[in-house]
Amino acid sequence: MIHNKLLIAGSIILNLVFTIHILYNNTTTWSPTWTNRAALEAEAAASVSCSGHGRSYVDGLGVLDGHKPCECHDCYTGKDCSVLLKDCPVDANSYVTTFHLDHYDQTNL
Repeated sequence: MIHNKLLIAGSIILNLVFTIHILYNNTTTWSPTWTNRAALEAEAAASVSCSGHGRSYVDGLGVLDGHKPCECHDCYTGKDCSVLLKDCPVDANSYVTTFHLDHYDQTNL
């Protein structure tokens, strides 16, 4: 019983100390550096040109020569997915990109 009372008293004291510290310590500013870093990585991935035949992802294959590599669609290869492979069969019915999904129109059926 005394053990529980000590724990509660200690918790209250620590909460008061932290609350006073937060309220009266104006010299510290919160700087969310991880969000800034994540935004920079996302912008870097979005700025990679994959010739319209691939994409670069933030959590993709990693960094190659200081740049994020492209993950190419079927039948394309190369650093920027600009090389079309010869004799590559493509299933046109299964190839749907976000462009197709964004511009889908019921009247085109």
